[in-house]
Amino acid sequence: VKDDAAIFHGDILHCAFHSEYSACAQILRGIWVSFRLSRRVLHCARVCGKILKWGGIFMRSYDALCEVYDLFADDFDYPKWAEYYRALLRRAGVEAQSLVDAGCGTGLMTVELAREGARVVGVDVSGGMLRAAAEKLRREGVRVTLAKQDMCHLAMPRPVDAVICACDGVNYLLSAERVRAFFRAARAAIRPGGALAFDVSSRYKLEQLLGDGFFGEE
Repeated sequence: VKDDAAIFHGDILHCAFHSEYSACAQILRGIWVSFRLSRRVLHCARVCGKILKWGGIFMRSYDALCEVYDLFADDFDYPKWAEYYRALLRRAGVEAQSLVDAGCGTGLMTVELAREGARVVGVDVSGGMLRAAAEKLRREGVRVTLAKQDMCHLAMPRPVDAVICACDGVNYLLSAERVRAFFRAARAAIRPGGALAFDVSSRYKLEQLLGDGFFGEE
Protein backbone atom coordinates (compact mmCIF):
# COMPACT_ATOMS: atom_id res chain seq x y z
CA VAL A 1 0.00 0.00 0.00
CA LYS A 2 0.97 3.66 0.18
CA ASP A 3 3.66 4.93 2.52
CA ASP A 4 1.20 5.83 5.23
CA ALA A 5 -2.15 4.40 6.20
CA ALA A 6 -4.29 5.38 9.12
CA ILE A 7 -7.56 4.38 10.64
CA PHE A 8 -9.52 6.67 12.92
CA HIS A 9 -11.95 4.81 15.17
CA GLY A 10 -14.83 6.51 16.97
CA ASP A 11 -13.53 9.82 18.36
CA ILE A 12 -10.15 9.33 16.66
CA LEU A 13 -8.83 7.32 19.58
CA HIS A 14 -7.26 4.52 17.59
CA CYS A 15 -4.53 5.19 15.02
CA ALA A 16 -2.39 2.72 13.09
CA PHE A 17 0.42 4.11 10.94
CA HIS A 18 2.76 2.26 8.61
CA SER A 19 5.68 4.59 7.95
CA GLU A 20 8.37 6.63 9.60
CA TYR A 21 5.67 8.82 11.10
CA SER A 22 4.34 7.86 14.50
CA ALA A 23 1.76 10.55 15.26
CA CYS A 24 -1.25 11.97 13.48
CA ALA A 25 0.04 15.54 13.70
CA GLN A 26 3.25 14.59 11.91
CA ILE A 27 1.55 12.85 9.03
CA LEU A 28 -1.03 15.59 8.51
CA ARG A 29 1.55 18.39 8.62
CA GLY A 30 3.06 17.12 5.40
CA ILE A 31 -0.27 16.88 3.58
CA TRP A 32 -0.62 20.55 2.72
CA VAL A 33 3.03 21.62 3.08
CA SER A 34 4.48 19.17 0.58
CA PHE A 35 1.58 18.45 -1.78
CA ARG A 36 2.72 17.55 -5.28
CA LEU A 37 1.11 15.77 -8.20
CA SER A 38 2.68 12.95 -10.15
CA ARG A 39 4.52 14.46 -13.09
CA ARG A 40 2.78 12.07 -15.42
CA VAL A 41 -0.60 13.50 -14.41
CA LEU A 42 0.68 17.08 -14.65
CA HIS A 43 1.97 16.35 -18.14
CA CYS A 44 -1.33 14.83 -19.19
CA ALA A 45 -3.23 17.84 -17.83
CA ARG A 46 -1.03 20.19 -19.86
CA VAL A 47 -1.59 18.12 -22.98
CA CYS A 48 -5.32 18.45 -22.42
CA GLY A 49 -4.85 22.23 -22.42
CA LYS A 50 -6.23 22.64 -18.92
CA ILE A 51 -4.94 24.72 -16.06
CA LEU A 52 -3.54 23.55 -12.75
CA LYS A 53 -2.54 26.08 -10.15
CA TRP A 54 -1.07 25.70 -6.69
CA GLY A 55 -3.52 26.48 -3.94
CA GLY A 56 -6.41 24.87 -5.81
CA ILE A 57 -6.96 22.41 -8.65
CA PHE A 58 -9.67 23.34 -11.11
CA MET A 59 -11.85 20.25 -11.23
CA ARG A 60 -12.36 20.73 -14.97
CA SER A 61 -8.82 19.38 -15.26
CA TYR A 62 -10.05 16.09 -13.84
CA ASP A 63 -13.06 16.17 -16.13
CA ALA A 64 -10.55 16.32 -19.00
CA LEU A 65 -8.46 13.50 -17.51
CA CYS A 66 -11.35 11.13 -16.81
CA GLU A 67 -11.02 9.18 -20.07
CA VAL A 68 -7.28 8.55 -19.66
CA TYR A 69 -6.85 8.59 -15.88
CA ASP A 70 -6.84 4.80 -15.57
CA LEU A 71 -3.89 4.57 -17.96
CA PHE A 72 -1.77 6.20 -15.25
CA ALA A 73 -3.03 3.84 -12.56
CA ASP A 74 -2.69 0.46 -14.26
CA ASP A 75 0.38 -0.61 -12.30
CA PHE A 76 -1.28 -1.09 -8.92
CA ASP A 77 -3.03 -4.09 -7.36
CA TYR A 78 -6.38 -2.56 -6.43
CA PRO A 79 -8.00 -5.84 -5.29
CA LYS A 80 -5.16 -6.36 -2.82
CA TRP A 81 -5.34 -2.75 -1.68
CA ALA A 82 -9.09 -3.05 -1.06
CA GLU A 83 -8.50 -6.19 0.97
CA TYR A 84 -5.89 -4.32 3.02
CA TYR A 85 -8.49 -1.68 3.85
CA ARG A 86 -11.04 -4.32 4.86
CA ALA A 87 -8.43 -5.91 7.13
CA LEU A 88 -7.52 -2.51 8.60
CA LEU A 89 -11.17 -1.87 9.45
CA ARG A 90 -11.55 -5.32 11.02
CA ARG A 91 -8.56 -4.57 13.26
CA ALA A 92 -10.59 -1.63 14.58
CA GLY A 93 -13.57 -3.93 15.15
CA VAL A 94 -15.53 -2.69 12.14
CA GLU A 95 -17.07 -5.12 9.67
CA ALA A 96 -18.01 -2.60 7.00
CA GLN A 97 -21.30 -3.56 5.38
CA SER A 98 -21.93 0.04 4.34
CA LEU A 99 -19.24 2.56 3.47
CA VAL A 100 -18.40 5.73 1.59
CA ASP A 101 -15.53 5.81 -0.91
CA ALA A 102 -14.59 9.50 -0.65
CA GLY A 103 -12.87 10.93 -3.71
CA CYS A 104 -13.72 7.80 -5.68
CA GLY A 105 -12.52 9.15 -9.03
CA THR A 106 -13.04 6.65 -11.85
CA GLY A 107 -14.06 3.93 -9.39
CA LEU A 108 -10.91 1.81 -9.40
CA MET A 109 -11.16 1.20 -5.65
CA THR A 110 -14.94 1.55 -5.53
CA VAL A 111 -15.43 -1.55 -7.66
CA GLU A 112 -13.17 -3.64 -5.45
CA LEU A 113 -14.72 -2.39 -2.21
CA ALA A 114 -18.17 -3.36 -3.47
CA ARG A 115 -17.29 -6.83 -4.78
CA GLU A 116 -17.63 -8.41 -1.33
CA GLY A 117 -21.23 -7.28 -1.06
CA ALA A 118 -20.84 -4.05 0.92
CA ARG A 119 -23.23 -1.20 0.18
CA VAL A 120 -20.89 1.45 -1.23
CA VAL A 121 -21.48 5.12 -2.00
CA GLY A 122 -18.81 6.57 -4.28
CA VAL A 123 -18.39 10.32 -3.84
CA ASP A 124 -16.41 12.70 -6.05
CA VAL A 125 -16.60 16.39 -6.96
CA SER A 126 -15.78 15.75 -10.64
CA GLY A 127 -18.72 14.88 -12.85
CA GLY A 128 -16.41 13.50 -15.53
CA MET A 129 -14.75 11.11 -13.10
CA LEU A 130 -18.16 9.94 -11.87
CA ARG A 131 -19.30 9.25 -15.44
CA ALA A 132 -16.19 7.13 -15.97
CA ALA A 133 -16.90 5.33 -12.69
CA ALA A 134 -20.50 4.65 -13.70
CA GLU A 135 -19.35 3.10 -16.98
CA LYS A 136 -16.81 0.94 -15.15
CA LEU A 137 -19.43 -0.25 -12.66
CA ARG A 138 -21.85 -1.16 -15.46
CA ARG A 139 -19.10 -3.03 -17.28
CA GLU A 140 -18.13 -4.96 -14.13
CA GLY A 141 -21.72 -5.64 -13.10
CA VAL A 142 -21.20 -4.08 -9.66
CA ARG A 143 -23.94 -2.07 -7.92
CA VAL A 144 -22.77 1.17 -6.29
CA THR A 145 -24.45 4.50 -5.59
CA LEU A 146 -22.52 7.46 -7.00
CA ALA A 147 -22.92 11.03 -5.77
CA LYS A 148 -21.37 14.30 -6.87
CA GLN A 149 -20.24 15.77 -3.57
CA ASP A 150 -17.28 17.58 -2.08
CA MET A 151 -15.88 15.10 0.44
CA CYS A 152 -15.53 17.97 2.90
CA HIS A 153 -19.33 18.25 2.86
CA LEU A 154 -20.55 14.65 2.83
CA ALA A 155 -24.33 14.27 2.96
CA MET A 156 -25.43 10.69 3.54
CA PRO A 157 -29.09 9.67 3.98
CA ARG A 158 -28.12 7.39 6.87
CA PRO A 159 -24.96 6.67 8.89
CA VAL A 160 -22.44 4.22 7.40
CA ASP A 161 -20.04 1.77 9.00
CA ALA A 162 -16.95 3.41 7.51
CA VAL A 163 -15.61 6.17 5.31
CA ILE A 164 -12.57 5.30 3.19
CA CYS A 165 -10.43 7.82 1.33
CA ALA A 166 -7.90 5.87 -0.75
CA CYS A 167 -5.49 6.85 -3.55
CA ASP A 168 -4.02 9.67 -1.41
CA GLY A 169 -7.24 11.65 -1.72
CA VAL A 170 -6.50 13.54 1.50
CA ASN A 171 -3.42 15.04 -0.20
CA TYR A 172 -5.78 16.97 -2.46
CA LEU A 173 -7.08 18.97 0.51
CA LEU A 174 -4.73 21.92 0.33
CA SER A 175 -5.37 23.67 3.64
CA ALA A 176 -5.61 22.71 7.28
CA GLU A 177 -9.23 23.84 7.33
CA ARG A 178 -10.12 21.57 4.40
CA VAL A 179 -8.53 18.61 6.18
CA ARG A 180 -10.45 19.40 9.36
CA ALA A 181 -13.65 19.85 7.35
CA PHE A 182 -13.23 16.41 5.82
CA PHE A 183 -12.66 14.82 9.23
CA ARG A 184 -15.76 16.55 10.60
CA ALA A 185 -17.86 15.48 7.60
CA ALA A 186 -16.61 11.89 7.83
CA ARG A 187 -17.33 11.72 11.55
CA ALA A 188 -20.88 12.99 10.95
CA ALA A 189 -21.44 10.34 8.27
CA ILE A 190 -20.19 7.41 10.35
CA ARG A 191 -22.31 5.49 12.83
CA PRO A 192 -21.17 5.28 16.47
CA GLY A 193 -18.36 2.72 16.60
CA GLY A 194 -17.57 3.07 12.91
CA ALA A 195 -14.26 4.21 11.44
CA LEU A 196 -12.51 6.51 8.99
CA ALA A 197 -9.59 4.99 7.06
CA PHE A 198 -7.33 6.79 4.60
CA ASP A 199 -3.86 6.86 3.07
CA VAL A 200 -1.59 9.74 2.10
CA SER A 201 1.58 10.29 0.13
CA SER A 202 3.98 11.36 2.87
CA ARG A 203 6.44 14.25 2.86
CA TYR A 204 9.29 11.71 2.62
CA LYS A 205 7.76 10.04 -0.43
CA LEU A 206 7.06 13.31 -2.21
CA GLU A 207 10.40 14.94 -1.46
CA GLN A 208 12.79 12.00 -1.51
CA LEU A 209 11.23 9.40 -3.81
CA LEU A 210 9.24 11.47 -6.32
CA GLY A 211 10.51 15.02 -5.96
CA ASP A 212 12.96 15.25 -8.85
CA GLY A 213 12.17 11.91 -10.43
CA PHE A 214 11.58 11.30 -14.11
CA PHE A 215 8.57 9.20 -15.17
CA GLY A 216 8.40 7.91 -18.71
CA GLU A 217 6.71 5.13 -20.64
CA GLU A 218 7.54 3.52 -23.96
